[in-house]
Amino acid sequence: MDSLERTIKNGLNTVQYNQVEACLKVLKNDGKNKKGQKIAKLLAPILDDDDCILSNKIKNTICECLEIVAPEKAAEYLTRKTLKDETATTAAISKRLYDLRENLPKSADRFITQPSFLENAAGKKLLAWLLGQEEREARQIVRAQLATGRRGEKLAKAYGECFFLALKNYQNIIIDELQNWVRAALYSENEYVAQRAAVLFRSAVPDRRDDKRAFVDEASYAALAPLLWRSLRCANGKIRTRAILLLGIAFPVFSDDVDAAIEEQLKMISTMITDDPLPTARAAACRALAQVIHAFGALIPQSQLIHIAKNTLASTAARDISHFSVREAAILAIGEILPQLQNANASILDALAPCVHDVHPKCRAACLKALRAQSKLSGQQLPSRLLGMYRAAQNSKASKKLAASAAKVLLNCENESLAQRVRRALALAKNDLAATRVLYARHVVSIYGAPESAKLAVALVAAATAAYAGTLRKKKKKT
Repeated sequence: MDSLERTIKNGLNTVQYNQVEACLKVLKNDGKNKKGQKIAKLLAPILDDDDCILSNKIKNTICECLEIVAPEKAAEYLTRKTLKDETATTAAISKRLYDLRENLPKSADRFITQPSFLENAAGKKLLAWLLGQEEREARQIVRAQLATGRRGEKLAKAYGECFFLALKNYQNIIIDELQNWVRAALYSENEYVAQRAAVLFRSAVPDRRDDKRAFVDEASYAALAPLLWRSLRCANGKIRTRAILLLGIAFPVFSDDVDAAIEEQLKMISTMITDDPLPTARAAACRALAQVIHAFGALIPQSQLIHIAKNTLASTAARDISHFSVREAAILAIGEILPQLQNANASILDALAPCVHDVHPKCRAACLKALRAQSKLSGQQLPSRLLGMYRAAQNSKASKKLAASAAKVLLNCENESLAQRVRRALALAKNDLAATRVLYARHVVSIYGAPESAKLAVALVAAATAAYAGTLRKKKKKT
């Protein structure tokens, strides 16, 4: 060690690899002695010398030794190394930095909030720790990143996971910060910032349905819920729309009487569906109601669920003549809550029946989706009554989504003969190019063995060729 000490003092570039490695082995085993600390401090300048002949491997070993006796030096070196080369941000470095977190320089906050650092669990854990420290700047950097950074929604989701991790240990600080994000999601004039704030909030809120995220934080719910409920009464329709969507994500129930709280909150959302003057707010309320029932359906009485499905959603789907987006949202919501309705599905589908004749193709497609969900739920082929509803929904000009749904379900109904199914496929191929593409992609010709299959094959090839030619003509016109 004495010879190494003299060599270091005389000049770093003359240090021999074998001397350094021998010293480092001793230092690793005995690094907390006074002599070991002295040697470690003498080795520290090597990390600052970019022109040093020592390899990165040996520098890394020196850094490992310094983590024992001079953690602030090791943290500074790792920070500088990662700032110079973002590809150096590995799970191993993230873990080492987490172990040195108390000695991290302020400059580390900037790169720990970068997307590349959040690709591993150790990096998220370290950022969660930084978010909980009042004296650090991580929270301000996160705000700036989401306001101007790229990959906004993906980054917002990663930040939300870090806030969720921090919520367990730094409740007061994180709740205050989440309130700021809720305000941004509600009131920001920048639509992109509002969307990213909502994604962050969704990722940060504890979820009672997920075992890994199931801890119920009553304090955070109690702090966030009033802000959301207050916004539902705001005169600004955009804020009401944003509030109801956030409420569908979180659905904070923090009352001692959970049943009463759920009933009251469901009533408020249902009232918004029927009475709000803004169509986008009514559509958002339909989506929020479906999310709430999906999350807490086991706690809601069947009679109340049936009442909501019939008197709120189905009536909205039939009554809201002026705005197809509201009708579509209500129909989709019915399809989502069907699994919660147990034996009442038939009566709900009867209430939904008028929607198959809706003038808008998106609403007919939503109705087909709900019927298809019911077919999968029951595990049986659709009865003739529902087949009639499918045929009615498939009539007239259909969207691609509607044609795909019709092709997938109608052509696989076992209660009709093979010849009937082939004839329907033939008619569909002649009249609807979108459905033709679906049929052609699914290779239905190889499935059916009836004599009409030859005609179907010719029709499919001809229709697919015509569709391809039409696509080429459109491209030529654009150029």
